[in-house]
Formats: sequence, structure tokens, C-alpha cells
Amino acid sequence: MDKIIFHKKFEKIMPILTLMILAGVIISISPQFFDLRQKITGFATLNTTVVILNITPNACNTTFESGWNLISIPCYDPTNDSIDLIFDSIDGSYRSIHSYEGDASTDPWKAYNPNLPSWVVQDLSGIDRKKGYWVYMDQNDSYFYNGITVDPNLISLSTGWNLIGYPTFENRSIEVSTSSIEPDFEYFYLYNASDPTDKYKQYTWNGSLPSPQDLNSTVPYYGYWVYMYSPNTWVIT
Repeated sequence: MDKIIFHKKFEKIMPILTLMILAGVIISISPQFFDLRQKITGFATLNTTVVILNITPNACNTTFESGWNLISIPCYDPTNDSIDLIFDSIDGSYRSIHSYEGDASTDPWKAYNPNLPSWVVQDLSGIDRKKGYWVYMDQNDSYFYNGITVDPNLISLSTGWNLIGYPTFENRSIEVSTSSIEPDFEYFYLYNASDPTDKYKQYTWNGSLPSPQDLNSTVPYYGYWVYMYSPNTWVIT
């Protein structure tokens, strides 16, 4: 397990830090660096946040049900996010994949269908571990993918609906899991394709809304619908 320390609000060095992170390099920047920047440029030293990233090789294994599944994939490859690679293990079993970009101004829905002709423009081309996806399966199938996992994860949430992933293998109580975005969210939804009677599970942060509180925990491999009153960042440690 590698640990990387970086200052996420220092814009000028972020591209370099990103490359080092992907290479598994340990990064430590002393406060003197920022003092020197202020003396040379005249710009004030930025407030900084230190984040330690744990990078671990991992294997993702789960089962998708026939019909609609609301999923996310915790594992990823920092050099290749192609759908054909990440969904290779269920090639021939799924019909389409859909994502929702809540901050898109005109067309929030993106889709990929492997059965369409090559000349058709498909606007979903890659898989992001921080996003949720609707996947339509023609049959039950077992999914597996070898990649890496990273923690912690910070997921930016915009006002309105967000379709997000859960990039960790840890089951957590819903109260603990959503504490970083209270009280800025209204609804938190999960869709359980294997539940024959009540597929949608729901949680509201204050319990005052007239709705069932039947989502008790956040679990891996599911995607989640979140409705935000205002922008915030979901911190998954």
C-alpha cells in the first residue's frame, strides 16, 4: 500500500502531483516551498489541505441481475477507463450503460450500447469509480475486474440530482457515511435489483420527510441517487 501526500488546493503543481500519484510516488512538500512562492511572485500563500491517498491493488467481484442494475465499480485503472476493458467480463450479457451528469447544461444523460454500429456516436466512453451507472443486463452474470482502489475519495456534488458511485469495499451505516454532507442533502437512494418487492431504498438525513427510512447502510458495487440542496463534497474514507 502506497501513501501519497499532496496539497490539493495548490493549482500550479497539481498536474505534476497527479502524475506522481499515478506512479505511486510518495510526495511531501514543506511549508518553506509556499513561503518561497509568496516571496517570488507576490501572491499570498493559499490555504492548503493535506490528503493522504492509500493506493491498493484490488480485485472487484460481484453479480449483476437480469434487467436494470444501479451500480458502481470501486476498482479502476488510472491509465485506461474504457468501457470495453472494465466491462469485459460481462461482454455479451449487458445491453446498455447509462450515466447522469447533473451539472450538464443541455443533455445530462450519457449512454453506451455495444450493439450499435461503429458509426453511431456514443457519448459515454469511460467508467469513473466516483460515478453511478444504470446497466441493463440481458441475463444474470458474474462481474470481475482487477485494478486498484484509492482512499479516501472526495466526490463533488452539485445542487439537484447526482448519480454517484461508492468507491470503497467498506459497508458503513448510512448516518456515518453521509455525515460529511449533512444537512445539505435531502434524499439518498439505492436501487437493489435483487429485491423482488421493494427495489428502491431511501434515506433522508433528518427523518422528517414523509418517506420510508429503509436505506440503512452504504455498500460497495451500488450506485446512489443523491438530491442536494446545495453543493458539497462527499468524503469517503
